[in-house]
Amino acid sequence: MGETRDSLFMIQKNISVALWGLGFVCALFLVNEWQLELFASTVVLVFTAVAISFYNKEKWHVPNFLFSFMPIKILFAFWLLAFVSILHSQILSVSLMAFCLFSMMPLSFVLYGFCLDERARVLTAKFLAVVFFALSCWALIQFFVLGDLYKGRATHPLANPNSLAALLSLGFFSSVGVMLGVRDRFYKYGALVLALVLFGGVVAAGSRGALFALLPVMMIYLFFMRDAVAENKKELVLLVIGSGLFFYLSSFGVSDSQNLFNRVVEDQSADINAFTNNRVSLWAATVEMIKTHGIFGAGIGTYFLYFPEFRLSDDAFGTYYAHNDPMQYWVELGVLGPVLFYGFIIAVLGRTVAAVKQAVDARQRLMVLTPFCALGACVIHTHVTFNLYNLSIMMIVGFLLAVWFQATQAILNTSVKQVTFMKGAPSVRQIMLVVPFLVIGGFFTSFILGEHYTNKARVHLLAGDLPEFADDVLFAQNVGFHLNYRAYLLAVNVPMSLLEEQAEDLDAAQKTEITRTALNYIQHVRSTNPRSSSALFYLGKLKQIGDADVMSDVPEAADYFYAQAIKIDPLHIGSRMALSEIYETRGQSDQAKQVLEEGLIYRYSTMSAVDLYGRLAMYYLKTGEYDAQQDMLRKMHSFQKRAEAQMKQEQVKKENP
Repeated sequence: MGETRDSLFMIQKNISVALWGLGFVCALFLVNEWQLELFASTVVLVFTAVAISFYNKEKWHVPNFLFSFMPIKILFAFWLLAFVSILHSQILSVSLMAFCLFSMMPLSFVLYGFCLDERARVLTAKFLAVVFFALSCWALIQFFVLGDLYKGRATHPLANPNSLAALLSLGFFSSVGVMLGVRDRFYKYGALVLALVLFGGVVAAGSRGALFALLPVMMIYLFFMRDAVAENKKELVLLVIGSGLFFYLSSFGVSDSQNLFNRVVEDQSADINAFTNNRVSLWAATVEMIKTHGIFGAGIGTYFLYFPEFRLSDDAFGTYYAHNDPMQYWVELGVLGPVLFYGFIIAVLGRTVAAVKQAVDARQRLMVLTPFCALGACVIHTHVTFNLYNLSIMMIVGFLLAVWFQATQAILNTSVKQVTFMKGAPSVRQIMLVVPFLVIGGFFTSFILGEHYTNKARVHLLAGDLPEFADDVLFAQNVGFHLNYRAYLLAVNVPMSLLEEQAEDLDAAQKTEITRTALNYIQHVRSTNPRSSSALFYLGKLKQIGDADVMSDVPEAADYFYAQAIKIDPLHIGSRMALSEIYETRGQSDQAKQVLEEGLIYRYSTMSAVDLYGRLAMYYLKTGEYDAQQDMLRKMHSFQKRAEAQMKQEQVKKENP
């Protein structure tokens, strides 16, 4: 009977490992068009893996939280803080999905740190070695073979080359650790080859931040592992030579401004703008956000919705992330965010020092320092990027934390508590374990389905298939508990189009009903996402073209809503153009031109920019500013060429995924 039970537990452990591994593959977003679905798959797979592993346990041995293991206390406090931030977030659906993304790190830690054994960790490490080798080879192909397609830097399957470099850097440290620690020559040289290819992948991604974080931490790592270094001099020399060769070869990339060799050389110029790539402007805006939201935070995952309002006038590109994770935690989670973040780092550092001092041999030091240094480089790098908002990186961070935890526990032998579930009441135990996953997972699945059907609705709207569009929007609204503001934003397009394009065919009753429907949609958007500049734009438009009696309940004038939309998002061209038109109809041409000119400092990605440049060109022609007019025409031409090139590139990627 006992053997049967052990076999069942082994099967369950293998299933958990398989589910987590499949979740990690999904987290790589191999098909960018399926990011939403792959994200959902990752969360569901990891939740399921942890739930299955929880069910394995009748008795748990966990560190004594009160006296011994501060890092775990801080980690779970951080996790709790992220959850609490959902409760006061103005955009609930966004924050809950962001919380689930963040949860992939602590859940991976719990899975491999408490639920699964060393055999499962080794099996997972071998699987990851294969995946990381494939990622690195593909990165090298992107750089040396498909450089024109990927603009001189490897990035796929991740959306950002810096994230790809950070992910590969975690694997690089791990492979060097295996190379230093194993005796078998096959594994030793296999690890050497993997380390070389991984470093080549980091170089192909062209990330200076990843390189500048990796190199000093690696030197510290080798210093503390000098006994192992002395035994592996030949392999390390080969690693240094091969890495140097990859770094030099990067100078032959298709883009001189993007390859890592030239980017590092460029840093010697001490040009702060070249070095930071607009990050100083991002950080300055983030500081202003902290002044406004820094006490309790705006809610996890909502940074991108608040940033446009605080964007500096010299910031031409904008962002979705602060490119400094502690600062972004401060904006989203409040002051406790960075406090717990750095508190966790200090606690981990303290436990690492204690473990290294008490280690009895080089192997124990290796098992502690390899994951610690890998994570250390990632943390340093995350101060100039957004590693801890990347799904795949979060999962590897959680896995390496578990490896580090088990290594330090083997040395320090921290006192533990034994937690036993109630015997004779399996239903109670199951409820205790399953309910949190069911509740959070249920809401998450509903929101994801809402997003999925909202995306489908948008496709049908663009194709002119209004019946399918209406069905998808209605389903998205219902399945998402009416919290998906994007579904209502799409829905408002229909009544607004009727009011704009078929106004002459509508009688008074129809116009009243259509206006009331549009207003209801807009108000629903504003209640679920007060940061929506598009909702303000539609409200301003509705004040102009909707039924006056219905809109009398909204006292503000149209120009007020357009101005508010521009304040929240200075890149909202529709509001800028509409406000300019209102000033023009009032005979205030100078104000009309000024509103448009204030938008010139930004870099746009929508074709509406052509209208803005064209309108300004007409103003300059009227006022005799011919040089300014020619400048606007050049901007129009340049934007059109850039847009056409972008469309061609996207088409090539679709044809060659």
